[in-house]
Amino acid sequence: MAQRWHRRRWVVLEDDEIVISVDLTGKSQKEKKKIRQIGKKKIKKKDKDIRTSRTIREKGKVSLLKRIFILILVVIAIWGILHTKLFSVKNIVVLNNNHLTKEEIISISGINQGDNIYKRSVKEIKKALFENAYIEDVTIKKKLPNTIEIDITERNINYMIQFSDTYVYLSNQGYMLEQTSEKANVPIIVGLSTDQNSVVIGGRLNNEDLSKMNRIIKICELAKVNELSEFISKIDISNEKNYVVEMESRGKVINFGDCSNYSDLNTKMLYLTSILAVTDNSKEEIFLNVDLNTNKVYSRPISWL
Repeated sequence: MAQRWHRRRWVVLEDDEIVISVDLTGKSQKEKKKIRQIGKKKIKKKDKDIRTSRTIREKGKVSLLKRIFILILVVIAIWGILHTKLFSVKNIVVLNNNHLTKEEIISISGINQGDNIYKRSVKEIKKALFENAYIEDVTIKKKLPNTIEIDITERNINYMIQFSDTYVYLSNQGYMLEQTSEKANVPIIVGLSTDQNSVVIGGRLNNEDLSKMNRIIKICELAKVNELSEFISKIDISNEKNYVVEMESRGKVINFGDCSNYSDLNTKMLYLTSILAVTDNSKEEIFLNVDLNTNKVYSRPISWL
């Protein structure tokens, strides 16, 4: 910073830039003195601002160095955690599995004993597990220093579709869980529009079939309430106006009619319970697809079941 007197002006220079330039021509000594005092005050303020600016820049440099140092420490800490044996997985706990075995779930998860507990994120483990159609939901907990807990919710096999000598297991939500030659102890659903070429394990039935599934669920729920669900071997939904249930072990085929009304369906299930309580296992077809207010329930013998 430089201060210069000119004959007519009071000039302050900083870095070759004029900060104050006041014409003193014709000014009295008192006025000149006042102007000089104001100029000196401005110069002092400018000096202070410059020093403050320099201090801020210097502090900024120190702060940046601190951040870099902290970042280096964090990187070193992460490297240490990922390579220390203290966090090597020793225990893998599987909870609430039913259909899938503990070994199957661990294999699907991709976790291995001896791996660092932080090697794979919870998100990655969940993604791998959800590839299996039986797994509906999962909670992963990492318990330091060396335990991972896998708590799963499985989809149940509630029904199946038959294609020649193969079966596709279905859940209540219409998820296709597995295609196998092994017959499960659940009702076979007949009349779905899903064909064998449309089967995608892990996928769901089409919207038309999902709509029909709601009525199937109602039938099975009411059968369970009346302790009849264990007898249901097949449900034919080919005709929406007449859902047909087979109870092979009891030798009975039951025509329920339209099952869209829950109250009517419940009444029909109560009728069926009463009928089965007084009949033997002779093969017969029972007709509940009538107006129960005006018509009697009837049956006829069959030989094909």
